Amino acid sequence: MPLPKSPDAKKALFASLNQLCSQETIFSSNTSGLDIFNVVDVENPDRVVITHWFSPATIIPLVEVVPGEKTSHETIDLTVRLLEKVGRKPIVMKKFVPAFIVNRIQNAINKVVLEMLDNDWASPKDIDLAVKNTLGIRLPVVGVAQVLDFNGLDLIQSINQRLGIKSAFIEKKVKQGHLGAKTSKGIYDYGSRSEAEIQKKRDDLYFSMLDHLNRINAFEPV
Repeated sequence: MPLPKSPDAKKALFASLNQLCSQETIFSSNTSGLDIFNVVDVENPDRVVITHWFSPATIIPLVEVVPGEKTSHETIDLTVRLLEKVGRKPIVMKKFVPAFIVNRIQNAINKVVLEMLDNDWASPKDIDLAVKNTLGIRLPVVGVAQVLDFNGLDLIQSINQRLGIKSAFIEKKVKQGHLGAKTSKGIYDYGSRSEAEIQKKRDDLYFSMLDHLNRINAFEPV
């Protein structure tokens, strides 16, 4: 049974586990953002790690593995191997940041969706249809980072400048001449493939995704 997201409850549980378990036992917490590394007080803190599962955990394969400053490479490696052994797809964060990867993105989406609903700019159904018929087709193929390569990182930089957004990451890529698919290198390295070859592979996958979503009636509300 999941624990409430209470630092005191987490601290008490891990204090008990610290007394009951060997000093080699890995201590993991399934939290969506709580910094347990500032909460848990155990011997050998190098064995403490976050493993954030997604609901429903029996279906969603991703598990975010989040180390603390003292988490050892051995702890991370063993955690990843165990998750892979049970059929999960672990992603290792480079460091702890609140909400990790997916929830940070989801929180940003929630913010603008609620803004549209609060201002009555569009109906919930139309918002969902808009997303399903665009992002729902593209994201499984190119994600949210690689899609920038197809937009062109020089275009992204221009848009950022108009919006007052600074991105050292994008600025460095543009300065290097790595503009995305059109230069065969951007956020991703496409080897020696031409822009036409890269786009054809993407578009073939888009068509396959669209056909699949139509077959299962995914554009209708659940």
